[in-house]
Amino acid sequence: MKVGMRKPSLKKSVKARTIGKAKRSVKKAVIPGYGKKGMGWVKDPKKAAYNKVYNKTTFGVNDIVRVASSNKSTKKQNYKRSNNSNSVARSGNKILELENTLGVDTSAKNKPAYCVYLGLFLIILGTSISALLIFGIVLDIIGMILMSKKSYWNAYRWNRAMLMYVKNDYLKCETYLNKLSPEEKEKEPYKIMLNLLKDDSIRAETEDFEKVTVSNCLNKTNNINIESDIESEVYNKIKNILESNNVDIEPLKMRHTGVYTDICYFNILFRLKLNGKKRYILSNIENQELEGNEFILEQPSKAESGRYKNRIVFTSIEIIGSLENYIIEEIHKSIEEMNNSR
Repeated sequence: MKVGMRKPSLKKSVKARTIGKAKRSVKKAVIPGYGKKGMGWVKDPKKAAYNKVYNKTTFGVNDIVRVASSNKSTKKQNYKRSNNSNSVARSGNKILELENTLGVDTSAKNKPAYCVYLGLFLIILGTSISALLIFGIVLDIIGMILMSKKSYWNAYRWNRAMLMYVKNDYLKCETYLNKLSPEEKEKEPYKIMLNLLKDDSIRAETEDFEKVTVSNCLNKTNNINIESDIESEVYNKIKNILESNNVDIEPLKMRHTGVYTDICYFNILFRLKLNGKKRYILSNIENQELEGNEFILEQPSKAESGRYKNRIVFTSIEIIGSLENYIIEEIHKSIEEMNNSR
């Protein structure tokens, strides 16, 4: 019996991959069961046992390469796993801190999930035991009843909103907040969260804007240059309005949030959608003030209606000029809020 490394043989290796491979293919086509796992033990048990022991007690060059590559991939997988688990743990801690700060309890979302999952587990186990099957069905029914309650959905949406907030995905955070019940929106935590969202969504992305970046990372289409030109025109138009009204242009920033383009001056002045077929400006101007100025108005979507009152269809760059008074008024408000917060 041999123990240790098998002697490398280039001649045998080439022969096994050429002539040997051709012979095995012919035998497999002619002899029934040839090459199937376990057939060696049936035809020649002694030889099969020797080969098994020989394979376990010796190793070749290919085995060394295989072990080395598997160690590298294992290290990479462990590194990725540890990074993912650390990021999940950090997100969980931040959510708990945010819950304590806001005074929001999201534990109501857990009870129905426990009932449903435990019920399903008992149903699987109870295929042969009727008592477990019945108990599992009852638990599932209780879980579904609890999930239909408003408290469950409020807790679930709060949890998802806070998760999106700690991930700096402010658009999705706002979407989940908008889905809260009207009663929940009247409470103080909702108002505090909106203020946090409003402040952090700007500060997190406007501090690094030394230059205005006019680019669209989403929806790469053929008219991307046209869209970039429109964004440049909008920014330059607003810049000219500020200069003509003797307003400092340094805090003026442009950023992208999802499919939207935000014009910021400490806070969001207004939000535009300039890519795609529909182009419009989201504003909080009362409809009565806009109706006499030949603007084309539309209702905002459900996700937009939580923060904005209307859409102004973007037909040309001249619309920005028509909103000059509104822009200057909002900038003065932003400056005043910034001074009061210091």
